[in-house]
Amino acid sequence: MSDEPPVAKYRLTVEVTGNSHEEIESELHFLANGGYLLSSDYHKRDAFRSIGGRITQTLEHVNPDMTPERYDAELEEWFTKRREAPGE
Repeated sequence: MSDEPPVAKYRLTVEVTGNSHEEIESELHFLANGGYLLSSDYHKRDAFRSIGGRITQTLEHVNPDMTPERYDAELEEWFTKRREAPGE
């Protein structure tokens, strides 16, 4: 059994800087309410780096062959084996 969970198709890294909690919250709100759609060109881009004033988004295409169904199955199998392993 692998100690690591399966690798998803994409990895999104978000870095937000700000001078207050409100600024950071505002950037996260923008990201969740349309900012990601704009950066991904409405899900057409498999990888991108978007740099704004207070937010940087990087989408990496790390496992092109992965599907949502395969990921869910592999994650469930990994979790079950991990849960049933002695001493853990």
